[in-house]
Amino acid sequence: MLKDYIKKVFPGILEFSISLDKTSSILDKPWVVAGIDQAKEKYIFKKNHELLISREGKVEMGKWEFLDEAHSFLIRRESGSFLYNKGYLDKAVLILKVDGRESDYLTLANENVLPDLDVRGYLEKIRYRKHNILKLELEDGSFVEVERDYDTSFPIVGNRISLAGGLAIPPGKYRLKNDQQILEVAKGKIRSILQLQQYNYNNRLIEIEQQDPEDINEGDYVTVNGLAPLSGVYLLSKRRFISVHNGKVENIGYRKYYRNWIIAGIIFVLLLLLLLFGFFA
Repeated sequence: MLKDYIKKVFPGILEFSISLDKTSSILDKPWVVAGIDQAKEKYIFKKNHELLISREGKVEMGKWEFLDEAHSFLIRRESGSFLYNKGYLDKAVLILKVDGRESDYLTLANENVLPDLDVRGYLEKIRYRKHNILKLELEDGSFVEVERDYDTSFPIVGNRISLAGGLAIPPGKYRLKNDQQILEVAKGKIRSILQLQQYNYNNRLIEIEQQDPEDINEGDYVTVNGLAPLSGVYLLSKRRFISVHNGKVENIGYRKYYRNWIIAGIIFVLLLLLLLFGFFA
């Protein structure tokens, strides 16, 4: 709902607002109430402080006033008088917070500038442009916002990150949708970007959160068939294996080395036996 979205982003968009005392910006424009599934209600603020409120062609006359000291709007209409403050204003959108109510807003869209009345999409574009935000979808269908220092098409370690709407994101790991990347987050920033690699061998699915996309490293997290594995040795292929301790890669090895050592050991023992046999013969 638009109301919930406005509540989330309202504190963060105030920095982009022009001052509410610039009342000339609102005069004689068709300000339509947005986000309400009912008959379209249109506000027209007149220079003489008259307020025309139109609904399905029926006009209600009211009054409006900007209170300089309180930095608030006072609107009088047939249903009563209403005080609004802490507002957002630009050429397309006017948002006024109802005084004394934490999540109640009057949200108006300038029909000439925003004919589709898509206030949410409009504000989202402003935030994304101003803060160079990259929106990413997670595996569970939710979204995160990455605030980039440079105009890249991908996140970078150190980028600021938040939940959709600019809300604080808890520390943890977040897997991107349709991607094998995992964002590890701490203190509102991307601490590392892990590459999830899968290895299928002996009817086991081994997934490793690799710090290096190209190779396994000590300390990489491991799951086996979706569960944290017991400490031990796990084959990734006929030759390659990993040693796991407490769910992390402890070391990486190759079975051929063990076979070579075994063969070398057997040859050494045979040579030793031949030498001993020759010595006592």
